[in-house]
Amino acid sequence: MLQADAVVDPAIVHNLRKVKTAEEIGLLRTASDWSVFAQGCLHAQVQPGRSESKVSGTATGQAVGALRQAYGGTKEFDKPLSVSAGFGGQIGPDGTCHHIQLDVDPVMNAGDMLITRVGAQVGGYYSDIERTMICGTPSAAVADLFKRGVDIHHYALELVTAGARASDVDRAVFARFQALGLEREWRHHVGHSVGLLEREPPYLDIGSVEVLEPGMLVTVEPGLYRDGVGGFRHSDCVLITEQGAEILTEYPRDLEALTCP
Repeated sequence: MLQADAVVDPAIVHNLRKVKTAEEIGLLRTASDWSVFAQGCLHAQVQPGRSESKVSGTATGQAVGALRQAYGGTKEFDKPLSVSAGFGGQIGPDGTCHHIQLDVDPVMNAGDMLITRVGAQVGGYYSDIERTMICGTPSAAVADLFKRGVDIHHYALELVTAGARASDVDRAVFARFQALGLEREWRHHVGHSVGLLEREPPYLDIGSVEVLEPGMLVTVEPGLYRDGVGGFRHSDCVLITEQGAEILTEYPRDLEALTCP
């Protein structure tokens, strides 16, 4: 993810479009497809006892190898082409709840929650996907957090349509947290756009003045974070269309599918 103190090329900022062109949407679709592919590579590697570096390294290597086979030696894209799959330390109760992992290379234990950090860049355009997975059999507390997270994520996805105010989306999702008595588990806004940058406007944030329009692409990623249990965050890239919204990063979201043996 782009850090607050990262140096951004002014030329890139100048070329940012909130409403993407057809060419940009095509590149974002392709990047989304590679993100989903890499997520699948990562998913297949998760097992209790494996380290983050082992799982992430193997999955990223598989995804990069497939990308090289698809485009290596061609001149199809004149801007960066990359793919990666990992967790960014978001492993276990503390790593997923606080985004902090004190271990240099944490090992996945049975019952741990894991939040993936997977993305691709095609022709200079980014797309990413996040899924919360469980390493082994989930406890009742983990299953409860997961179920609540899926419900809120689904609710947020339904709000992202053309004509909606970005601030209203964020406000409605927070109201959902409050209605369910989960406001203490809320930590951040619903999402943001992606394109030439990993994070760019419009933001699905209470402070935004944007109205969602066809051709905009945003992430939908409300999260729940519960001390002693872990954190939940699914993130999807969603294209706003005249007909509604199209999820570009389709991948299973349910507990059964995302519980790893």
